Amino acid sequence: MKSIFGLLAILILATTALAQTTSPLPAPDIELSANGGSSNLYQGWPFNLHVTILNTEGDTSGNTRSLVVSPNNAPWTSTVSFTILTSTGAAVQWPLELVGTPSDAVLTLGPTDYVQATWQMSAANVSSLPPGDYTITANMLVSQSNGWNGSVQSPPVTITISPEPTLTSDQQAEKVFQTAEFALNNNDLSTAITLTQQLRNAQPDNALAGSVAANILKEAGYPALAFLEASDALSTFYRIHPISCRLIKSC
Repeated sequence: MKSIFGLLAILILATTALAQTTSPLPAPDIELSANGGSSNLYQGWPFNLHVTILNTEGDTSGNTRSLVVSPNNAPWTSTVSFTILTSTGAAVQWPLELVGTPSDAVLTLGPTDYVQATWQMSAANVSSLPPGDYTITANMLVSQSNGWNGSVQSPPVTITISPEPTLTSDQQAEKVFQTAEFALNNNDLSTAITLTQQLRNAQPDNALAGSVAANILKEAGYPALAFLEASDALSTFYRIHPISCRLIKSC
């Protein structure tokens, strides 16, 4: 009887070890954010598309394995592509350009790590696109590599391209934010600073505009001015939202 139980124990241990050695490698999860979260893209506006890649190991507690994306003879960003469909389901191509280059050709993400890459399209290119509804899906495909191999897709994002209407104050601010981000992506700090300062002058009660301006000044290498801009943005927020000020007891 003892020998039977001993044999069962050995079989269980062997099965467990085999399951551990043959468990699939960590896979990526993709999230897509387009146009600052708005579904409306007006002609004459630039387009900013953010792809966030996460390690699915982070979904399960106790896992510590890293995700490795290592395509052969190419940077990991080359594994990302986009499927863009019209409202009728026809596939189209947009002139999306990757912003920058990855610091490492191989992407390695721990269980709680993530990375974000940005693709963009100029205002002129957006204006050349036919108006209408589109869906965008990010795809990631790797084969015959030493790391993860497979394919994953993001949930689709819907974008409606149309002529620019008469803009509300919120839309004016949104246009500045999108254009300033595009300018920063192209190392055009002067344009980004000018646009945000013009918005601050036009909308002195827009605390978010002040916060964006502060971040741009920090990026431009003006920490003192950035601090002043951030302080002014905070004061503006408290002035517009006095209840929040009293709740946190900081004014």
